[in-house]
Amino acid sequence: MVDIKVLRRIIIIICLVILIPEIIHSLPKDKYLDDNKIKRAIEKGEAEVIELNIKDKIDNDIFTAERLIIGKEESYLIYSLRKSEVGWSFPAPIQIYDEKNKNYQCTQGFSRGKLYLSINRRYGDEGVLRFDKIEKDVKMLILKLEWYDRKMEIEIPLKKVKSHEK
Repeated sequence: MVDIKVLRRIIIIICLVILIPEIIHSLPKDKYLDDNKIKRAIEKGEAEVIELNIKDKIDNDIFTAERLIIGKEESYLIYSLRKSEVGWSFPAPIQIYDEKNKNYQCTQGFSRGKLYLSINRRYGDEGVLRFDKIEKDVKMLILKLEWYDRKMEIEIPLKKVKSHEK
């Protein structure tokens, strides 16, 4: 008969083998979330990158606008959401306006789960929102989230020095 300790160790090893690919996939990769279209545009000098790191709270969770990439035809917002508890997924119904109240339509987006090495907020999402190209004379963007009882508004000043990264 199989010893219970041996059986328990075998089960633990099997579970770890099953979980390892998911853990590796959830680890931070690069700051453009492996989006090759964004990387190519930046490498060719066809996109401007603005590092933001602007944070706001949604309930007890922390939303961070990481960086804004302004390309020739479209713009991208890279964000993260660090959750305090499991229970809701971030649907990304973010509306983006400029100071003249022009709405920049979100055309596409993706997100994925992410593990954090933090005691309080160990999991969350990171994602990219693709939206219409921001006009050159825009000085401020406003991100608005209204989803059921959750609300957030972040102002992003665009007066900062824009940098081309290679």
